[in-house]
Amino acid sequence: MIEILVALVILSISMVAILGALTTTLSSTGEHRSLAADDALLTAMAEQVKNVVELETSPPAWPTGCGGQGGALTQWYDGTTNNNPDIPLPGPLTGTPVTGSSYYPVSLTASPYVGYVVNLTDAQYPSGSTWTSCPASGSATAVQEVTVEVTSPGNVTDTLGVVVRYQGDGNA
Repeated sequence: MIEILVALVILSISMVAILGALTTTLSSTGEHRSLAADDALLTAMAEQVKNVVELETSPPAWPTGCGGQGGALTQWYDGTTNNNPDIPLPGPLTGTPVTGSSYYPVSLTASPYVGYVVNLTDAQYPSGSTWTSCPASGSATAVQEVTVEVTSPGNVTDTLGVVVRYQGDGNA
């Protein structure tokens, strides 16, 4: 009788260990999938920003002044100034503006990224030894840094800074 009781205890302990390992595996797989999706979205948006700015055939009409939150340069990138984003979502991504925004941040609606939010949170250019997002008239340079932000459905935010250069400006 004692042998059966010891065998049941050993089996119970091993089942708990196996279930614990299985639970850990499943949760870490989901976390890895989320991190991979964040990275893929960050890279796609960074490449989109670079393609739009660097492949322009004529100089972009860089804004001037500080006109609002984030500065005029950030607003040029996120479409705040004209409700028409100068940096559209890369295909095949689709989305809708988050309530209260003109375009960015965008809540994605295309699978497998449903519920992810993409945003262009900051754009700056070098001004002497510092960076600014409030260009004086005609002072925005061809070299700029744009910050791309992705927030997962689990509310985890990841950012990536991308440096872009308008190719038509031989001075940059």
